Amino acid sequence: MYELFERYPQMTGCPHHPLGDFPTPVRSAPELARYLDVDEVHVKCDDQSSALYGGNKVRKLEFLLADALEKGCSRVWTVGAIGSHHVLATALYARQLGLQTEVCHFGQPVNDHVRQTCLAVAATGAHLTLCQRWQLPILVAYHRMARGRIRLKRESYYIPGGGSSVLGCMGYVNAALELAAQVAGGQLPRPDVLFVPVGTAGTLVGLLLGFQLAELDVELVGVRVVDRILANRITVRRLAAKAIRWLERRGVCPREGFDRGAFELDHSQIGEGYGVPTEASLQAVELARSLAGLELETTYTAKSMAALLDLRVRGKSRWRRILFWNTYNSCPLDPLIPDGFDHQRLPVVYHPFFGGTVGP
Repeated sequence: MYELFERYPQMTGCPHHPLGDFPTPVRSAPELARYLDVDEVHVKCDDQSSALYGGNKVRKLEFLLADALEKGCSRVWTVGAIGSHHVLATALYARQLGLQTEVCHFGQPVNDHVRQTCLAVAATGAHLTLCQRWQLPILVAYHRMARGRIRLKRESYYIPGGGSSVLGCMGYVNAALELAAQVAGGQLPRPDVLFVPVGTAGTLVGLLLGFQLAELDVELVGVRVVDRILANRITVRRLAAKAIRWLERRGVCPREGFDRGAFELDHSQIGEGYGVPTEASLQAVELARSLAGLELETTYTAKSMAALLDLRVRGKSRWRRILFWNTYNSCPLDPLIPDGFDHQRLPVVYHPFFGGTVGP
């Protein structure tokens, strides 16, 4: 179900290739609600967005990969940490559509899940390059300049980290409209507030605009999981402004009086930085599993859940109906890695990550 196209027929010309299983379900978490002393907690299960590989990137890639195909590109390239779910989702779905993937990786704190994700990316046949974080802006700028060359422009399509471009945001504009339809259909009450992790902000911006289009009054709390320079009110507003202009050019725009500041960024859970577990995130993993049957990871979703659980510490919440948007993939990674495929198949510079030491 693609509410964006049903509500706005003029959007049907927008590049789009179905990849996921939508709408994703919503389910109640009554034990979590009792723990928080609120009326209701619901979970939007974007972890079930696809049987191949779920999570929040599928919605964005439906638009981004379709655009790459429409432009006649033969490969896509993207950036992310070595355990990036965005990179893995891009590599999997690009391969499904016959596109080659090139990846520019940077290091992050390593655990077994990060290693497994990195192996799954390599198993897709993606071309991997490891660099330092400070090199990324240079590489992106070089690629954009090189795209001026006719041959490269035809061959290569750049997908920004997290899939957070204007076109990528449309996946979550549609997701907000999808949730509004579920509320209207009685699958859940209108939430007072929605908690979602924020990295590159495309998910938050899409939801923000989509709820405005749906005229659904929901407060948004984005829980920052990356450095503040990457996720802040300015970066969110900048991406939102670009998306609004893009929608306006197509005859779709948020309702009059749209408030670009109608969200809260929670900075309390970042800890020592991206990918570094905190005590609160580790506790959130255990509580989410025991109280709601949720499997989370410590980079994104556990920190978002930790912010939600912190409502109990602060005392009685002003919100009585809470929605947790689960952006994690719940499909097992083991089937994505062939038997006998190990880190020796990766470029040599990746091997230290599999020896217990942290790379660049």
